[in-house]
Amino acid sequence: MSIYKGIFSTQWSSGNIEIHVKGGILMSFYIKLLFKNWSISEIKPSKKTVLVEFDRPSKNVEIVKTTLFSYQRIITEKLVRTRITKINIPRACVRSMYKFIVNRGSVVGIPELYMSIIRKSIIEPLEYNAHKDGFSLIHASSFMYNKKTFVIVAGSKIGKSTLILNLTRKNNVNVLSDNYCFINGNIIRTIEEPFRSGRPKRFKTTFYNRSISGRPDIYEGKADFIIHLKRGVENSLNNLNAINMQMIINEINEHEKEGINYITETDPIWLEKQNLNLSDKLKFFTLSIAEGIENVDIAINQLKKLA
Repeated sequence: MSIYKGIFSTQWSSGNIEIHVKGGILMSFYIKLLFKNWSISEIKPSKKTVLVEFDRPSKNVEIVKTTLFSYQRIITEKLVRTRITKINIPRACVRSMYKFIVNRGSVVGIPELYMSIIRKSIIEPLEYNAHKDGFSLIHASSFMYNKKTFVIVAGSKIGKSTLILNLTRKNNVNVLSDNYCFINGNIIRTIEEPFRSGRPKRFKTTFYNRSISGRPDIYEGKADFIIHLKRGVENSLNNLNAINMQMIINEINEHEKEGINYITETDPIWLEKQNLNLSDKLKFFTLSIAEGIENVDIAINQLKKLA
């Protein structure tokens, strides 16, 4: 991906999709802060465009309201255009002050507001285009170890980031995604969202006050393993079949309610849920980790044996 054009406007390309952000000084700041792999380079020719604007509402286009901002969406065959029409900066500032005073990392403040806008105006359109290519969004981390690609599916707060952080400290691992990826058969496509880890800290300016530990590269290629990560009373690694894994992923997606299947149906890029396409070339496992940080290393050793 590439980014340029100073403070008020940014532009980059992702695969065959060209992305433009027009206006919004804080939007540009958070893209450059959190997505540093979107570095300065030439824009490559692309077939589709994602356009983000900060402007007054267009006439005859429905306004969709969220807690801290409002937007409009227009789609054509080659364009997904999101216009941010209103941002409640004062309310976000009050929330940020509260988060700082009481040290509550889960509160939505200024960084989380702009991460939400980035997800709404950039990641959701990328998902929409990926969906048209047959891909489905899953709540997962992914990494490559010993030339094998692992996809770790789990809900929030289960320990995906902690597992991968401990893995990278002692092993030669290429982290491909932190929180999301798309899958179609045995092919995954990742999103360059920053990899967060550790406990929330009051003085962190990143979203949800967690440290940025890395910025994964964009990856599209074959996966070898899909691992369902869960907490248990003991450490274990057990085989699953594709049907059970599909049910588990659907349950996680339903619980997290992230992605364009769960946005308001008045949004033009809302799509009904589609059946998850998992190839029989993949190998499926459930990895159960007992409580205690020492058990994370035991789980890592179990994963490494698969490669």
